[in-house]
Amino acid sequence: MNELMKGATPNRQGQKGFRSARRFRRRPFQGCSAALVALFCWVAACAGPEPRSVILVAAASSLKDVVSELGERFERRTGARVDFNFAGSNILAQQIAVADAVDVFLSADRRWFDFLKTEGRIIDRGDAVFLSNRLVVISHADSKLTLAEPAGLAAADFQHLVIANPEAVPAGRYSKAWLEQVAVGAGSLWDVLAPKVAPALDVRAALALVASDPAMVGVVYASDQLVSERTRVIFEPAPSEQPAIEYCAALISRSQPSSVALDFYTFLMGEEARAAFRDHGFEVPE
Repeated sequence: MNELMKGATPNRQGQKGFRSARRFRRRPFQGCSAALVALFCWVAACAGPEPRSVILVAAASSLKDVVSELGERFERRTGARVDFNFAGSNILAQQIAVADAVDVFLSADRRWFDFLKTEGRIIDRGDAVFLSNRLVVISHADSKLTLAEPAGLAAADFQHLVIANPEAVPAGRYSKAWLEQVAVGAGSLWDVLAPKVAPALDVRAALALVASDPAMVGVVYASDQLVSERTRVIFEPAPSEQPAIEYCAALISRSQPSSVALDFYTFLMGEEARAAFRDHGFEVPE
């Protein structure tokens, strides 16, 4: 495995604890064993009399609402079945690397797309980037916290800053990169807030934690905030300060691919799907 796998175990500090990076380097897939069991159970549940008409899609958790909706539209029109596995892109990529089960991969980060490409699992169809997104800082809907500038978080009254695992999950890495850009004194906002960071399994888990506790603040995608009525945006970085968030779509090479996988992939790249992504808060490259 290459360098991407170092430190890729989901971070659960503040929830179930970290596995050390040193231990993970010795056994790179140890941290995703439960996820692999879940994948195999999912594949078994998807099995039917005509498996070639079933599409298995591994998608970043931030895409759950919109691609589930698009999957239902595709099913009604084609009679095929679209089944999904939603998780952090890092977990999904590790599953795909070791299991011949997935037809389409929708990643919230080019990094994990490139990892699978080096593993020989990607069917090359040119530029894979099909969506972008923005970061927002959120609080519980009942919180009285206000924020005029991001540096204000350094002195703000809150208990935990919730972000997706910054060591592996795309949303967490984007959040950390942005916080490192914000100067506070002689250091960065990340340096100041690191002791308060509570890593979540993925961005939807981060959103749920903030929605459950007024003492928490989080950084999530703007598209995720749209699905929550229990959180509110307290700050959005200017476009020039946003990290380059790239979602990549890929057809996965399989020994027995679905006969309709290419049709679904093409549907996701089409104008109808692009309009749906916009409606759900994503940015669609021209």
